[in-house]
Amino acid sequence: IKKTCPRDKKCSFSENFPLQPGFNTFVILAVDTAGNRDSEIRGVFLDRVPPITTPTVKSGDPLFIDPPRATWYIHPRSRMVLISNDSPEDSFDVPAAYYRVGEKDYQLYQGPFSVQAPGFNQIEFYSIDAAGNKEAGKTMEVFVDAYPPEIKSFAVQEVIATPEVPVTSSELSDVGSGVWKRAMKEASGADQPCPETPSPQDFLVSEELAGYTLLEPTDGPHTICVWYMDRVGNVSRPVSATTVFTYRTGSAAR
Repeated sequence: IKKTCPRDKKCSFSENFPLQPGFNTFVILAVDTAGNRDSEIRGVFLDRVPPITTPTVKSGDPLFIDPPRATWYIHPRSRMVLISNDSPEDSFDVPAAYYRVGEKDYQLYQGPFSVQAPGFNQIEFYSIDAAGNKEAGKTMEVFVDAYPPEIKSFAVQEVIATPEVPVTSSELSDVGSGVWKRAMKEASGADQPCPETPSPQDFLVSEELAGYTLLEPTDGPHTICVWYMDRVGNVSRPVSATTVFTYRTGSAAR
């Protein structure tokens, strides 16, 4: 498009141009009657693509996704994270994300947030970029698992000449993410309470009837305590059972 400015005049021009989505480049060239030239290149980005928001949980926080139902199980201390991305060509634009939990009002996402109410919770969210493109709202459900497993029964077998104590029965229930790991420890005495809850590294993937090895297999009764952990880190109250170890046949074991 060519524009002419009368001699000895200061002119300004305006023109409407159709833009294509993405980058548009304009070259402005000015030439006077003496042939002197000046040019400038301008770029305009036409953004018609709404951003995309992806939910996740802060790295290291408890999360279990049940594959068959794609259910997200989180712990009350887990923090939800919303990641908003615009089109690759518009990487300089950081969209603003909005969310709400349940029937609460939408609020601007400013960082990881917790969902505290036990059970199923609905989270709705969307993002808007600097050009005003609004993402269609998304909805997801998370199950806040604040329920530790419950040990309904636990029993062990008496043993002779071996420190390996078989578990004869173990009945469990869990209303959330499911039982995952187990820890076992021996009380300091047959009539003593269970020790403190083991540290997370003491829990091993649970095999329901796997046994326990006595650390000091002396003749007489031994109280064995058990804890179970679910898939988001909730730990059950301990339950104990007593075995009687006999070093050899004929020992006074009871």
